[in-house]
Amino acid sequence: MTELTSFIPYLLQVLGTIIIFSLVILGMNLSIGFTGMLTVSHIAFFGIGAYAAAISFKLGLGFIEAIVIGTIVTTIISYILARATVKLKSDYLAVASLTLIFMVQIVAQNWDLAGGVFGIKGINRVKLPGFEISPITNQLAYVALMLFILAIVFFLLKKLVQSKFGLIFKGIRDDETAMQSLGYNTEKFKTISLIISSIVAMLGGVLYAHFITVVVPTLITFNDLLLVLGMLVIGGLGSLEGSIIGTIIFYSLPEALRFVEMPEAIIGLARYLVLSVILLIVLYIRPRGIFGKVDINESGQ
Repeated sequence: MTELTSFIPYLLQVLGTIIIFSLVILGMNLSIGFTGMLTVSHIAFFGIGAYAAAISFKLGLGFIEAIVIGTIVTTIISYILARATVKLKSDYLAVASLTLIFMVQIVAQNWDLAGGVFGIKGINRVKLPGFEISPITNQLAYVALMLFILAIVFFLLKKLVQSKFGLIFKGIRDDETAMQSLGYNTEKFKTISLIISSIVAMLGGVLYAHFITVVVPTLITFNDLLLVLGMLVIGGLGSLEGSIIGTIIFYSLPEALRFVEMPEAIIGLARYLVLSVILLIVLYIRPRGIFGKVDINESGQ
């Protein structure tokens, strides 16, 4: 019974982390897989969401206020980013969007309100009425809330990509010049896609802050970018279902290493080795990923 009690928080931690990453991957897939915009700025917007929640907590504001603030800030920044990079293609867009990650990290490290290099600690977990019996029940309730939010976001994105907007996004991905010749303002639709996808990634950051209860500048790193790109590629571009399946596979399988006895010094290295092997195997069997509908070299041409 004691072992089960200690194992439940671990399972909830893994499930919560998968939910958070799934939101980031869903956002990335909307812009990269469905619209063909090879932008990697979503880690920056994830960080913006996390800091929006942390600073809101520091100022005495709540969970809903953090989402509202994060949405406003994300909309403004993603709009500016879109207008500045909307004419760029492929690698040039990726490099331009990559700079936002470093910019957000530098601001977080040097802004007193954001806690500087030490970040903000002791962020409260969202408490739901009736589930405050114990830390485990409260954590279970919050993970259930996160899962509900993920389901709502997935449903709305599914409706979006199946709508006229979704068809236009896919048309831009496949042949932007043809869409322009049909009279569509592709820059406007690419801007809309980036804003929506950035807000989804930001939402993951807000959930992260209240889940981990600590936000530091190191959460916005290049290593995290490589991790989410691996999840995106394994699940497959142009598939919302693939975004979630890829996240589950790429995050949960290496967790098995926690139950293998090995020196702590090599656990981190072994984890990255397992992730690399998983990525290579999946791409060898299915070059487009598990549910992918488009090759990565076809996206963001």
